[in-house]
Amino acid sequence: MDDDELFMLDRMGKYLPTLESFRATRSIWRDRIPEFAALSMEAQHMEIRPYQKILFDLRKRPEHMPFDKSDNELEDFCDALVIAWRLLPDAWIGLQMMIDYLAESTLSEDLAEVGETTLLVLREIAQQKIWPNNPLLGPMFLGGQAKTILARVTRDLEFHEATTVPLVRAMNMVPGTGQPPRRQKGHNLDRRRLCDNPDCVEVEGDKKFKCCSRCKKARYCSKTCQTFHWRAEHKKECKARGKTTG
Repeated sequence: MDDDELFMLDRMGKYLPTLESFRATRSIWRDRIPEFAALSMEAQHMEIRPYQKILFDLRKRPEHMPFDKSDNELEDFCDALVIAWRLLPDAWIGLQMMIDYLAESTLSEDLAEVGETTLLVLREIAQQKIWPNNPLLGPMFLGGQAKTILARVTRDLEFHEATTVPLVRAMNMVPGTGQPPRRQKGHNLDRRRLCDNPDCVEVEGDKKFKCCSRCKKARYCSKTCQTFHWRAEHKKECKARGKTTG
């Protein structure tokens, strides 16, 4: 047995028991979500430590290894991420490590199987505006990586094709920046926007999405999404903006 195989066995030896531990305690952590919402930020970060240890060990899963479809492994792995965000919707290392794994180390065929609940949580992370724990790490890394995962899922891309990190794209000879030219405020250097249809997880690439011709603010990946959002809620919002601006 060579060193690579020993390394793989060592990581699986830590990952699999942790996955079973998460499955056994999942309902307990899910039930604690309302409790966490009522805690101070300091208390949240104290109480999250045992769950963060679970995420640290889940991240030891070998990279680029297919998920076991017969065991619902991918669903459970993603559920750990969803619960992490519901417990503490902020920038913290355990959550970052799980997002990084999906963005960088998950095969495209597995990402194609990620469920709607996880995708919509990733959309929430990508659009998060306030990161009290770390205003720099949150938008630059968690938000940006969440967009990269969504870009991989919706456009069937590899990580080096979906990321906006210049060095990664250059090393893999990927042309362009992966994001449209747009002035970005604050710490978030990822200029990509998501489609404004709240049920859509499409994210911009090199070109901007087309904007609403009336308010010039809402952007959509397709006419279908624009029509859906217009009928559902944007018709009222757009009118309000139009009246405000005269």
